Amino acid sequence: MTDIFEIANSIVRETIIGLRKNKKVRKIFIIVFSTILLCSIGILIFLSEDLDSNFLEFITFLTVFSSIMFLITLISYTDIKIDNKGLTVELNKIKRDREKIIEQITQQENNVFNTIQLSLNQITEYYTINLNQARSSYRWSITAIIIGLITLISGAWLLFFQTTPNITVGIITGISGIIIEFIGASNIYIYNKSLVQLNLYFKELLNIQDTMLAIELCEKIEDSNPKKLEITERIIISLMTRSSTKNTEN
Repeated sequence: MTDIFEIANSIVRETIIGLRKNKKVRKIFIIVFSTILLCSIGILIFLSEDLDSNFLEFITFLTVFSSIMFLITLISYTDIKIDNKGLTVELNKIKRDREKIIEQITQQENNVFNTIQLSLNQITEYYTINLNQARSSYRWSITAIIIGLITLISGAWLLFFQTTPNITVGIITGISGIIIEFIGASNIYIYNKSLVQLNLYFKELLNIQDTMLAIELCEKIEDSNPKKLEITERIIISLMTRSSTKNTEN
């Protein structure tokens, strides 16, 4: 089910990116789909009682489809970030840094600091990916929830607030709204899962940074200092205690 949502999200994202690049097509889209939306809503309101049920189903589908396309076109006029160019740039920078660290490790054997830097780099990559996924899931969940709510209200209006309720159109519209709300709820679920992962990666980042700082401070202590061995032992015990405590909690 998640794969379907990802495919739908990628289709919407590519459509918005394409409309932003081609402004002439975007103008045509906004005119065409707004016209279709207004006409189909007008037909549903004023002529639904005199039309064939199959044609009414087609008009209902046309209303939902044109409203979605109209909303997508409106989003293309905004500055909402849709593409993943920023993420790609960040990940490429992280990968370049990793290659440098790996090269340093191969040239300098038994260098603990470089090994910790490599772990920090990998955790940073996971953190960046999850952060981008959380933001994307949140945006799409809010969008889907708003569209679903509007669709549900339209279905309720067709069922309960017309002089002669159109049951078929109202049910189809209501089911469409429920499906869209389900998509929004699924994105909220993915968002919450991403937040849990973000918290874990953030804690790991802090732990690794503390370890690197401890090693760096330890290296700065002069060998002539009589307390260097004692300080080093305390740092090692502190790091080992923290690691064992974390494993016990997990």
